[in-house]
Amino acid sequence: MDLEQLVKVVALVRATAKKTEKVRLLGELLRQTKGHETELAALYLCGSLPQGKIGVGWAVLQKAMAEGQAIGELWARKGAPR
Repeated sequence: MDLEQLVKVVALVRATAKKTEKVRLLGELLRQTKGHETELAALYLCGSLPQGKIGVGWAVLQKAMAEGQAIGELWARKGAPR
């Protein structure tokens, strides 16, 4: 299981109101994991990080979002690099 797959499943879970569908999606995801990967997936799904704090505060996130937006606007004007 990779992070992209986990994000896709979370989006599918959020998109449905059916509890049985949510359980099915999460169960399917967790069945694809083994050992420590299962623990990590469960932690991420619960909104926890195994290492605890990551040392990134709001100021760092704001700067990263601004830089990402600037790059996106540049790509929109000139096209993404190939």
